Amino acid sequence: CGVEELAMQHYEQEERGRWKGIHCEGSPLRFLFSLLFWDVIFSSDVPDAFLTPFQDAPIDLDFHPFFYKRREALILARIADLELWSDQQLLLELRERWQQSFGTLCRGASWGSCSLSFLQLVALCLGGRRISAICRALCINYRHFSGGMPDLVLLRGRRRQRGGEGGGGGGEWED
Repeated sequence: CGVEELAMQHYEQEERGRWKGIHCEGSPLRFLFSLLFWDVIFSSDVPDAFLTPFQDAPIDLDFHPFFYKRREALILARIADLELWSDQQLLLELRERWQQSFGTLCRGASWGSCSLSFLQLVALCLGGRRISAICRALCINYRHFSGGMPDLVLLRGRRRQRGGEGGGGGGEWED
């Protein structure tokens, strides 16, 4: 049992199960980048980015600053979108991109590692502005910033009242 699993056990017991975690080595953040920047990553407007159909990413993704400079307008437009999207729009975009690209080989998109609902939950917890900052960093230097991400993602549920404030008793848990 590693330190990440011990931390998850601690938080799950300490907070009566309100914390949920996944030991993921940053994969949800890279996965969000891959999905939300799919059309930027696979843009046909960038010549010689794909030399074979077997590449999981454009040839310049890992070479700072070429990926960013060759797609700067596309990247800045997507970052602006992310910063303006409502939570509902963010969820919709993730769902559409997941459905359109499911199973396609792409660096960062580890289809078996987490579900769409988990990615959507992480996205909601972070919000569009934070996701745009993470994605901007990955666009600028994917090789550097894709390492050193959190090993453990912890999400905490909170109590939501039914029937408005003071609606009496119960309430329900949400993630």
